[in-house]
Amino acid sequence: MKSLHFYILILFSLIITSCSHDSIEEPEYFPSAAEIWHGFDATRDYLIVVGDVQTYVAKKENQGYFRASMKWLANEIDSCAPVRGMLFTGDCTDSNSLKQWQTFQEIASIAAEKIPTLACSGNHDFDWARNKDHYNLINDRKSTHLTQYASFPTLISNLVAVYAEGEIDNVVMSVPLGGEDVYVMSLEFSPRPEVLSWASSEIAAHPEHKYIVMTHELLKIDQTLIKVNSYGERQFKDGDQGYSNPYDVWEALGYPHSNVIAFLCGHNGYSTYKWMQRADGGETPIVLFNLQYLDNGGNGELELWEFDPIARMVNVRIFSTLTGEILSAPLSFPY
Repeated sequence: MKSLHFYILILFSLIITSCSHDSIEEPEYFPSAAEIWHGFDATRDYLIVVGDVQTYVAKKENQGYFRASMKWLANEIDSCAPVRGMLFTGDCTDSNSLKQWQTFQEIASIAAEKIPTLACSGNHDFDWARNKDHYNLINDRKSTHLTQYASFPTLISNLVAVYAEGEIDNVVMSVPLGGEDVYVMSLEFSPRPEVLSWASSEIAAHPEHKYIVMTHELLKIDQTLIKVNSYGERQFKDGDQGYSNPYDVWEALGYPHSNVIAFLCGHNGYSTYKWMQRADGGETPIVLFNLQYLDNGGNGELELWEFDPIARMVNVRIFSTLTGEILSAPLSFPY
């Protein structure tokens, strides 16, 4: 009888633990659903950068924070806030599992079904294998599920260029910002040389277009633009995949092209930027935003890029969807 009582007690404990895990309280987003955030300027347009969400999707206790930020954004759009697009800087998952991709798709879709939304691949969005030096090698670029789970209808209807038909690893999406279309070019993690050649040709062929180039790895948190020994180099070097270091991306797409108004990346945390001098003497910013190291996987934070059509400036700020506060105002740059 004692043995039976013991097993009943264990079963009861497992049920309680399971119920407790499934009933994790979701944080409230700011403001309430009946309001619109007062910080939006109706005469300007906004681009939302979410940053790496891998720690959101990998841990169930963090998913409520991701969901809260997407609910806040969806509510703002429904309330006629001038939000025109949303970008994810890679590492949409932590381990490229189908379960994590499904979680990403389900939560991101809350807002992505309302505005053009584009995600680039991060190194965590591929299958890894260890080599003798303990590097996590990516042996197959096609192992990512990015196209399957991030091809939101709002993206497909706004595509203007693709590197490979039927894939979204390397594409250009148009977004109406500041009274004109701005073209967001999203490139695969550690782009292959042939992809950089395609991207440079696209930019050169349309000098009248303004481009934002997004790829996962560019800056370190100390503002170093990585020239050698990047994660891309380490994870692709022993395979026949082809890769580039971040400095190669700048040399191919930033240095020669004055119509690239900014670069955007994630990978390293948390937030910084660096000005780079172009061939024509002007400067272009590289902006880093990555949520993964924050509490709760990201704490419901978003980065707002505000396009001012009068001053012809972009103002970049970080915002909390849980408190309604502007957390920092790191950068303004011309377009």
